[in-house]
Amino acid sequence: MAVTVVRKPIRHLYLRVRDEGVVVSAPVRATEAQIRDAVRARWGWIQTHRERLRVQAAAKEQVTARGQVMLWGRPTPVENGGTGRWRVGLCEEALVVTAPAGATRDARDGAVQRWLRAELGREIERLIPLWQAQLRVNPAGFRLRTMTSRWGSCNPRTRQLTFNTELVGRDPALLEYVVVHELAHLIETGHGPRFQAILDAHLPDWRARRRKLNKG
Repeated sequence: MAVTVVRKPIRHLYLRVRDEGVVVSAPVRATEAQIRDAVRARWGWIQTHRERLRVQAAAKEQVTARGQVMLWGRPTPVENGGTGRWRVGLCEEALVVTAPAGATRDARDGAVQRWLRAELGREIERLIPLWQAQLRVNPAGFRLRTMTSRWGSCNPRTRQLTFNTELVGRDPALLEYVVVHELAHLIETGHGPRFQAILDAHLPDWRARRRKLNKG
């Protein structure tokens, strides 16, 4: 596995998992031995996220081969809705795509991905007001991104939340866990006892949801 080291004027060392390997952002003064030890110490975490990337890639190949997408934990067929103006929508148990004459497969796939992204955004917009009231926090907003090693993130300084676009394919209960998790970071930035106590008080089964989410 390739490990790429990028030295930056930062205080702490960070690891990111990518398809091509591991990227380490390291302080300028960090020694090679310190970097090597950090990678070894997190080897289990790295392997877990490499496996998640493999599962995600396999799922995407399956979608292309079988004409289906994962929507809220269920394989959902993608069907041709005929010719006309662009339109994507659920009809019974299928996602139906209407496209202009001559539309390419890539264009259709792009329309489906945009619909899935919008669907995820709508559900997050529903969940955040419910949970911000319970947690008594005030996020500035959220964005959606393709993320390879995390399901979400929170910037306590800007109060901005970020969510992985892959969450639209998971059970809605798992998305709810990620939303609560990131909102809780507006109260406690770390993952220590205080943070866990917040989750225990508001979402008692959060550990079970986290295990299910990370199993892929």
